[in-house]
Amino acid sequence: MRLTKSRYESAYPKRLLDAIKCPETKEPLQVKGERLARADGKEYPVINGIPSLVYPPELAGQDKKWNQFYDLCVPLYDLSERMFGKLINGVDIREARKEIVSHLGLQPGMKVLEVSPGPGVFQQFLRDEISASGELVALDLSIGMLKQCQKKQSRLGTYLIQGNGMYLPFMDGSFDALFHFGGVNLFNDPEAALSEFVRVVREGGIVAWGDRSAPRA
Repeated sequence: MRLTKSRYESAYPKRLLDAIKCPETKEPLQVKGERLARADGKEYPVINGIPSLVYPPELAGQDKKWNQFYDLCVPLYDLSERMFGKLINGVDIREARKEIVSHLGLQPGMKVLEVSPGPGVFQQFLRDEISASGELVALDLSIGMLKQCQKKQSRLGTYLIQGNGMYLPFMDGSFDALFHFGGVNLFNDPEAALSEFVRVVREGGIVAWGDRSAPRA
């Protein structure tokens, strides 16, 4: 019997640990030091405190292309969006993001999953809506983007997970709400991702997604 908890177990609430499953089979995962393991021995690492639950392990197609792109543009992502939004469209991107979140219908205490958070540009507004009593989980395929989110983690209390939006590593109905803005049209299979979005939200919960060029729902 282990007498001490791993850094991962200490950082994540038990409810969330219980909700996390293998992204391939949806089987339970056991903590083994700084790794998560299936009963058959398949393991997933915890990288710099971030559980890496990526499936498939070898990316291909659009997933591979855009994951490489986002990892490369991490330092300039938010700045470039704010600059081009103001210069080209005359839009204050920060205020626009705040307004988007204000229409989601979130309430204090809700458990919210954000898929593809990028460097965390919506997270302050999501936290404001669900308050300190809520649970905010962010999942992204790009480890570079998640490392940017880590810079805000202690202030916003966000739980970070590396994963693929088409294979969400959570049991059915794990969240009260799911939010995704920008990117689903770049997934290998957007329809599979949208099905996953619905699957992990409880009945009667909120599934809110938007993309300028996403396929019609």
